[in-house]
Amino acid sequence: MSKNICLIVNTLEDGGGIERAVLSIASSLSKLNHRVDIITLNGRQSKLPLNGSGFNIHYIKKSTCRTKFICSIKHAQLLKKKIIEIGVKFDLYLANSTYDALVCKWAKIPNLHYIVHNAIGIQHKQDTDITSLRQHTKVSLKDVCKILARKLLYRAFLKALYKNENLITVSEGVKEDLLSFGINPKTVKKIYNPFDFFYIREQSKAYPVEEQEYVLHVGNFTPVKRYDVLINAYYQSNIKSKLLLLGDHSRESGPLVKKLIDSLDLKERVILKGFQPNPFPYIKNARALILSSDQEGFGMVLVEALILGTPVVSTNCTSGPSEILIDELQPFLSPIGDSQALAKNLKVAVDNPIKITHKYINRFSDIKVAEQYVSL
Repeated sequence: MSKNICLIVNTLEDGGGIERAVLSIASSLSKLNHRVDIITLNGRQSKLPLNGSGFNIHYIKKSTCRTKFICSIKHAQLLKKKIIEIGVKFDLYLANSTYDALVCKWAKIPNLHYIVHNAIGIQHKQDTDITSLRQHTKVSLKDVCKILARKLLYRAFLKALYKNENLITVSEGVKEDLLSFGINPKTVKKIYNPFDFFYIREQSKAYPVEEQEYVLHVGNFTPVKRYDVLINAYYQSNIKSKLLLLGDHSRESGPLVKKLIDSLDLKERVILKGFQPNPFPYIKNARALILSSDQEGFGMVLVEALILGTPVVSTNCTSGPSEILIDELQPFLSPIGDSQALAKNLKVAVDNPIKITHKYINRFSDIKVAEQYVSL
């Protein structure tokens, strides 16, 4: 029987992991002939390709107010109005960020499940590390205490927000992190992000790639991606291939990355390609894909690379990579922050690539994952 399913997300504009996951979930469910609607709260268009998507997208105008708390109340009113306008009785609602969850809670949305895409406990621990705060923010101990007080209040808020609610986590690592953080949900279920193998492979043929000999990193230029580890690992690997960086380098880590590239005299070897709505041709033609993050909820780009037969190397984040890189791929995991180990794995992946077979990717088939959502 066909169902009506609504996904609520703060934004589709950035083209990041959560946004791509939401679109993938929507597409997978629509392929099973369910009606799927996405409601986005900030009113801005997606940077990602949506042609022939098979689902509906509705935009709520972004609210302008002093605090997110007040905005969430206004958005709750607008969300209820939008659902009435759509005129469909939805069988399932899926909220996709902490802000979405708060808005949905104010709106008293029925049959709601909250998808948790990131390891919030790990992030909270990093954000409340006093030594790290003083080193990176260069603020007084008094100001650090104020920051910590706000973070502790936020922790209490998260516990209250998710208490006795139905939660979905995108990896086993995120699930374990959530429970160890002290959140007490009504239910919690792991459902991996879905991947349309045929679509990804077809999109990888969309345009020719000029560069022929390169390794690749795909991601936003944010501190958690650890571009310092990435660039140093590439430098230490001494491989002949160039390093291509796909992502918006106007983001906060962009200037520091450029300085590091200059300091290591890598301007001719590290190429900043900018954000690519369709990165799959670059991924398919890469000698290897690298993930250097301190933290990931899942690490979708790792699965996308494996689908396209591209070897991958990754830091062993608490959640995500170790669930993807199994069996013969497990040795390509390196400790977080260890550029030397990452460099060694990169060289092995380029010089002696492992053949990627279906056993590594079948778990992430979009139809298998969509059926788990329908069961809710």
